[in-house]
Parts: sequence; C-alpha cells; structure tokens
Amino acid sequence: MMINRKVLFWIVGSISLVIVSAVVIVYFVPEKLPKGKISSIQDTKSKGTILIDYSKPSFRKRLWLLAEKKVILNTYVSHGKNSGLIYARDFSNTENSLKSCTGRFITSEIYYGDHGLSMRVIGLDSTNSNAFKRDIVFHSAEYATKRFLLSNGYLGRSHGCFVTSPKDNKKIIDFARNNGPLTLIVMK
Repeated sequence: MMINRKVLFWIVGSISLVIVSAVVIVYFVPEKLPKGKISSIQDTKSKGTILIDYSKPSFRKRLWLLAEKKVILNTYVSHGKNSGLIYARDFSNTENSLKSCTGRFITSEIYYGDHGLSMRVIGLDSTNSNAFKRDIVFHSAEYATKRFLLSNGYLGRSHGCFVTSPKDNKKIIDFARNNGPLTLIVMK
C-alpha cells in the first residue's frame, strides 16, 4: 500500500512543527520562578537576589536575577562536573570534589581571573561553607552559551562554579557591582 503524497507531506509537516515547537519552548521561553520557593527570598536585605534552581536540567533557564521581586535576568547556568551530566544530583562542600554546592551565599570580590570577569561568593551554610576556599565563583565560558546548548543538548560543566554566557555573566556582575553584595540562593 502506497501513502498518498499529500498525506506524507502532512505527516512530515506535523512532526516538524511539533519538534520546532518543543525546541522553541525549551530553549527560548523564559522559566517561571519556582512556586513555593519564592518565600525563601522574601526576607533578604540585599538590593538583589540570584536564585538558582538545580532541580531543573541544564538545558532550562534555571538562574534568575531579581531586584524588588522583579526578574532582571533569567538564564542558563552550569553545574559541577561531578554533580551530574544534565541534572545536578550530587552536591558537595568538599575541596576538589568538582561538585556544586547548595544553600545561601553572599556575593563578594569582583576580579579578572583565568576566565575573565569573575565574582567570588561566600557560603553562609554548612552545605557551602568551603565555597570561598574552593574558589567557587561566577564566571563565563563558551560551554554555558546558547550555541553550545543547541549543539550538545545540555550545558558543559564546571568545577563547581556558577558559569553563564559571557554576556549574562557581565550583566550579573555589573548588577552586583552597582547594587552592593547580592544574596545567592542555590536550591536542589
């Protein structure tokens, strides 16, 4: 039995539309702030908050920069190499673990290092108290860009640092520079 050419075009067109729609939704539509997790940021005294939700896969926008409860930026952020491939599942506060850590942080010194413009963070909880000693910082890398994501299906991974695209890294660090230390909350 031979399939009619019109039917075949309709089937191929429908499948293509579904695939394109899924790509647009996954890669280009902003993420909503996680409900029920927003209450943890309402008590902060800093002028801004960075919220990272590692329960989401690396191909989703899981970092929000907030000021006065308004979203300034929603973007992609990498996780530690030994925390998992697409999902961050394993976390550690141990040096040389190459894993991400969770909890509350405060942003600190801004500097130029091996990865260009960077910003240190200080861990405030037992789950991240070694972050400063471990050199867990915000920096940029090409493996955290939309181009890398579209080529590989997920972001590259760091040694535990919060890595974003060069453009977004600059926005985050400039915001911190102009508004004083920011609160960083990393959830799993």
